[in-house]
Amino acid sequence: MRLADDRCRQTLESVESVVQAFGSVSLMLESTYHAVNSSFRAFIGVADHFSRLRHHLTHILSTLAIIRTFKWIVTRILSLIGVRVRDQNQDPNERAWSQASNNSNPIESHLTADGTFDSLKGDNLSSRGGPWPTIVFFTVILGTPWLLWKLMSTMAASERTVSEKWATGEGEHYEATALYDFHSDIPREVSFTVGQKIIVAPKELQPRVRGWLLATIDGQKVGLIPANYVRIVGCRNPKTQQ
Repeated sequence: MRLADDRCRQTLESVESVVQAFGSVSLMLESTYHAVNSSFRAFIGVADHFSRLRHHLTHILSTLAIIRTFKWIVTRILSLIGVRVRDQNQDPNERAWSQASNNSNPIESHLTADGTFDSLKGDNLSSRGGPWPTIVFFTVILGTPWLLWKLMSTMAASERTVSEKWATGEGEHYEATALYDFHSDIPREVSFTVGQKIIVAPKELQPRVRGWLLATIDGQKVGLIPANYVRIVGCRNPKTQQ
């Protein structure tokens, strides 16, 4: 009996060692899974930040294009009212000859000791005029920043209005149904349960992150949800339905 007990004890200890080894392997695999999942979510976050950065750079380039357009308009207005923008780096000889060819009034210029034309008198004659060029110039200079601020405020307000309307269901959006439960502790992700109704943002507002959708449950918290956990029911547009 004692010999049988010893053999059974050795067998049970061997089985226990095998079970502990399998338990260690399962813990290692679980840790690896969590590490890979965290790395994947971090990569998704970086991609989302790059998408937002590209969006902001697009707005900055649009603003620069608007500034260049206003600069061109100011130059055209000044040329139409007879005010020429002087180039300080232009050679006096070239400026004298260009003024002589473009202006019907004679330009007083004389040859200086170093062999160059002195066209200061001609400049003084061409700069004489009424106060209207100065008034128009200062009006454009002071009004351009206000117009830019007004334009940027209007663009930001319209974008914010569109973003708020789809989340509350007042604007164009998509309706979806949850197929599985999804729980996440990350603030930028939205948790939901199976069968729950979900409001999904339109395509133009979706972030360029593969496998994730921008959505909301209650219209207040907006975040990302996995696309393979939901089923899109259809598109809803309250304006068209009315």
